[in-house]
Amino acid sequence: MAHFSFLSDSSGIPDILGHDLALYGSIPELREKIMRGPSPLSGAERELIAAFVSRLNECTLCVDRHELLAAQLGSDVTVLQSLVASVDEAPIADRLKPIFRFVKKLTEQPSRIVRADAEAVFAAGWSEQALEHAIAVCALLNMVNRLADGYGLKGGQDD
Repeated sequence: MAHFSFLSDSSGIPDILGHDLALYGSIPELREKIMRGPSPLSGAERELIAAFVSRLNECTLCVDRHELLAAQLGSDVTVLQSLVASVDEAPIADRLKPIFRFVKKLTEQPSRIVRADAEAVFAAGWSEQALEHAIAVCALLNMVNRLADGYGLKGGQDD
């Protein structure tokens, strides 16, 4: 159940953002740039990262939304459970594993990110820009997950 009187059980992130445009008004534009703008990461890869971060955070509202979007863009979302259990054992391309290890660490232990974490991504053939975009997706989803959970939103709506 939502924690605020202006929200209902069917509310989503747009309801939070629209309630206080002075505070949250720039987030939809930022989200659009990060998730849909030009990037070395495909839309499917960004959505899979978004769903992964949301699963790590156990944010049901965002997991549901980003799994659906990832699937619509061609990602095999059945890998998410494996990714959460072990990035190294998950049935994804080896090239993607360093990115998923990075965003997992950034989500769960952000103060422990070191240069070697970035170097592993670069060694897999990714550019600095690709890692910047992965970090942006991770940061965005961590923020949106906190908004959803902080406001008491649970599952089924757009974010």
